[in-house]
Amino acid sequence: MEKAIVVYFSCTDTTAKKAEVLAQILKTKAWRLQAKLPYTQADLTWQNATSRANQEQEDETSRPEFVPLELPEFETLFLGYPTWWGLPPRLIETFLESLDLTGKRVVLFTTSGSSTPEKGLAELKQLFSQEKFGPAKRVNNATATELAAWIKTLK
Repeated sequence: MEKAIVVYFSCTDTTAKKAEVLAQILKTKAWRLQAKLPYTQADLTWQNATSRANQEQEDETSRPEFVPLELPEFETLFLGYPTWWGLPPRLIETFLESLDLTGKRVVLFTTSGSSTPEKGLAELKQLFSQEKFGPAKRVNNATATELAAWIKTLK
């Protein structure tokens, strides 16, 4: 595959583990995207309507800040995140808005207990319509062999 990198956001390390496997398969490094103000367990409590994550997800204009990353040149960005309320965390939008994605490809991988990645993919395509997004894959239980086979289908 052309020059690919892996960037991921993970609060519980579920997504982190899959990102590391993808990076090994792609023979690259996995860069962790971190919020400037780290999320606490209370921030992530979806049952609490006033939790930080709930407030951010309900506000389409919310753009949490992230710790800057120094990324190498790339042609394809494998971007991983947990699905929150059917969508990418708003931090993902902040990150993508910071990049010049002209001529780049963005492949999404997500983790979720129940949501599929299609709704999040559709939202990102709408926000960044000029960019090439897709496909998206939920990778919760994917083995390294399955992830390698998926990557081969993307060429």
